[in-house]
Amino acid sequence: MKILFLTSQIPSPESGSTIRPFHLIKNLYKIFNYDIYLISFVDLSKESDTNIVREYCREILLIPIEQDNNKSVLIQTLKNTLSLRSIASKIESKHGVFDPSFYTRGGVQKKIDNFIENHYFDCIYSDAGMAGYVADSHLPKIVEPLDANYINWLSYYRNENKFSVKLYWLIRFLQTFYRETRIYNKFDSCVLVTEEDKDALIKHVPSLSVIPNGVDIQYFKPADIKLDHPSLIFTGVMSDRKNIEAVLHFCSKIYPDVKKEYPNVKLYVVGKDPVSKIRELSLKDSSIIVTGFVHDMRPYLLQSSIFVCPHISGSGIKNKVLEAMSIGKPVITTPLGILGIKATSNIDVIIAKSDNEFSTKITEVLSNYELRQNLGDNARKLIVSQYSWEHTTRMISDLLNDVCRIHYK
Repeated sequence: MKILFLTSQIPSPESGSTIRPFHLIKNLYKIFNYDIYLISFVDLSKESDTNIVREYCREILLIPIEQDNNKSVLIQTLKNTLSLRSIASKIESKHGVFDPSFYTRGGVQKKIDNFIENHYFDCIYSDAGMAGYVADSHLPKIVEPLDANYINWLSYYRNENKFSVKLYWLIRFLQTFYRETRIYNKFDSCVLVTEEDKDALIKHVPSLSVIPNGVDIQYFKPADIKLDHPSLIFTGVMSDRKNIEAVLHFCSKIYPDVKKEYPNVKLYVVGKDPVSKIRELSLKDSSIIVTGFVHDMRPYLLQSSIFVCPHISGSGIKNKVLEAMSIGKPVITTPLGILGIKATSNIDVIIAKSDNEFSTKITEVLSNYELRQNLGDNARKLIVSQYSWEHTTRMISDLLNDVCRIHYK
C-alpha cells in the first residue's frame, strides 16, 4: 500500500506529538512493507531531524517554515485570526501557534497538490494541523487529531479572568472548534486516542475510531538501577499548561502531606523548558529537583520509587504514563491521567480521586515494597500486551485497509 503522511513537524522518536507519527511510519514500513511518503513543515535549522525518519520513507517533501520579523508575524497572525478559511488548521512552531495558511504565500497548497497529482497514493494520513490542505482530496483519507482540544480551550476561556488571556483562549477555541467540526467530517475516518475524546466529537464527525498511543517497549523496559528511595517523579514538557497546573497543584495540595510521613522524600520534575513558577519550586524546597531537559529519561524513571501523574486538566492519553508503566514503575494518577489506558485500579495502577487519597496512596506504596513490585510488574504486562507500537500499528493498518475498501466500494 502506498501511503502519504502529512505532519506539521518532522516525525521523531524524541519529541512529544511527533513520536506517534514516527512509530507509525516506522512500523508500517517494517512490519507491513508499505511505501511511505511524507510531507512535513520543517524549520531549516533542524533539517537534520529528518535523517531518522528518512530511513523509512520512499520520498519526503519538506516545506520550510518561513521566519519573519515580529511586525510581519503580528500582522499576518491578525489576518489569519480573522479569516474563516485560515482558522481551519494551525501548527506549532518555536515562535508559538501559527496557522499553516501563514505560509501559503510560498505556494504550500500548490506544492502539496502537485505532489499528490504526481503520485498514485492509496490513502492519505494527516495530522490535525495539515488537515485543511487535503480535506477536499478525492482520495481515501484519515485525519488523526488524537484529542478533542476544543473542550480544553473552552475550559481555559471560562476559567480565565485576565481579559487578554481570555481573548486568546476564545480565539483558540473558535479556531479549534471550526476545524474539529467542519474539517474532520470531510475525512473517511477521524482517529482519537480515548473514548472521552470520541464522545466529545461524535455529534459533529460521523466516522470516528479510537486507537491508543503506543510505547517502545524495548526502549522503556525494566533495568537494575539503584533506587533513590523514597522518591517520586513527574515527567513532561514543563512549559505546557497542563503539566504546569499538575505540578503546582501536586506541590501545594499533595506533596506537603507526603513529606509529613516521609521527611526525606524527593520529587523529581523532569522535562524541558521549565517555566519560572516551576524552577522556583526547587529554590523554595530543596527536596524538589527540577532537571530541565535531559537526553535520556530512563535513568530518572528507573531510580524513582513511584511515578505520579496528578493531572487536573486536559484530555487524551498520556505518553508519560505509558512509558512509566512500560519501565515497570508503580503509577499513582488522577482519573484524567489514565484516560485512554485500560488499567485496573489497585492492580495495574492506583487511581486517586482526591488530593487526600493521592497523598495517602503515595505513603502506602512507599512503605510497601511488595506492593510496588506487583504494581510495576502488572503495569509492564499490560503495556506489552496492549500498548506496544507494534500493536497500535496493526490497528492503524486495519483501519487503512477498511477505509480504502469502503471508499472505493
